[in-house]
Amino acid sequence: MKEIRAALCDDEKAILSYVGNEIEKKFDNEHISFNLSRYSSPERLAKKIHNGEKYDIYFMDIDMPGINGLALASEIRETDNSAVIIFISAKEEYVFDTFRVNSYRFIRKMNFENDLQEAVTSFLSSHHCSSQSNIITLRAQNELIRFNADEVLYIEAQDKYLNIVMTEKNLLIRYKMSDIETLLNGYDFIRIHKSYLVNCKYIYIIKGKDVQLDTGIHLPISRYRAGEVSKQFMLYMSEHSGVLSEDQY
Repeated sequence: MKEIRAALCDDEKAILSYVGNEIEKKFDNEHISFNLSRYSSPERLAKKIHNGEKYDIYFMDIDMPGINGLALASEIRETDNSAVIIFISAKEEYVFDTFRVNSYRFIRKMNFENDLQEAVTSFLSSHHCSSQSNIITLRAQNELIRFNADEVLYIEAQDKYLNIVMTEKNLLIRYKMSDIETLLNGYDFIRIHKSYLVNCKYIYIIKGKDVQLDTGIHLPISRYRAGEVSKQFMLYMSEHSGVLSEDQY
């Protein structure tokens, strides 16, 4: 399942930190791949938007200096009618104004926990987001095998078998690498070697002919695949980067 990219904007850094952590917890509890960029300056988020940056969800305060949340939402709507906009505010008198920008929810700060849970649950349900959408089912040796693609670190070909190395366990199945590569197309896996298929989510660094995973495991990159591997990983990083730049704070 594609990672959900979200932006949170609140000019008060303490609230930005607390609300951001709570939002991340809600999605993490649902085992959803989720990336949240935090902005304490609405102007900086507006600049990102003007430069072509897009998010699936925007969480934002309304009463902010410079550009308020309603004006910022209007700017978002100039180029993106499909993004989900969720306001988080203590000023409930603004709730009807948010309808003008087709907001998805209005989270009251006085009822933050309950409103946030309802908003996240509703979003995941209406957008058919579930960890179940990452479940891969295949038939090997007359047996149905099910596993979560998001939990796979890498897959190694061992003669006529595949060793599927996961976060909590390994699966050894009789299956072709080419077939499972096709099955996992769209799940952010890179073929780095004739014997290795790697989940980009767990790559820590690519250096020369070596891939290091977050777990410390090193895997080889074949010489003729090196250029394409770097290109695919850079593309993945550009779409999923969780690095906070100075523009975001």
